[in-house]
Amino acid sequence: MVSDFYGGYDTFACRQQKCLVHLRDINEDLWKNPFNQEYEKFLAKGSNLFVPVFDDVYKYGLKKRHLESTRKPLIVFEKTINVNSTCELIEKYRKRFARYRESLFTFLEGDGIPWNNNMTERAIRHLAI
Repeated sequence: MVSDFYGGYDTFACRQQKCLVHLRDINEDLWKNPFNQEYEKFLAKGSNLFVPVFDDVYKYGLKKRHLESTRKPLIVFEKTINVNSTCELIEKYRKRFARYRESLFTFLEGDGIPWNNNMTERAIRHLAI
């Protein structure tokens, strides 16, 4: 199941992929705090993880064998975010990444698992409206 970060989805006993588009509040917090250098450094580390992953997805598609190379940067990123910080923003996202660790990168574990829920949201849009 691909879903956003609504806590109700956590009750489902199935394998999940959290929609990475719903991490957009990270960027919104950057716009609200443009001079927080510690937060900027944290985001740069995240960018070093996500940009190569998405480059590979767009280049090769959602194929596990092509996404294997992203495992090492993921391990480095996880070590980075497990360091406590005095910055409230970093702590907020560090806790979120830790909580959803198992469901943020499910798409790396098999072929064809989407990293976003865009298709699902488009499919139900007419019903919702």
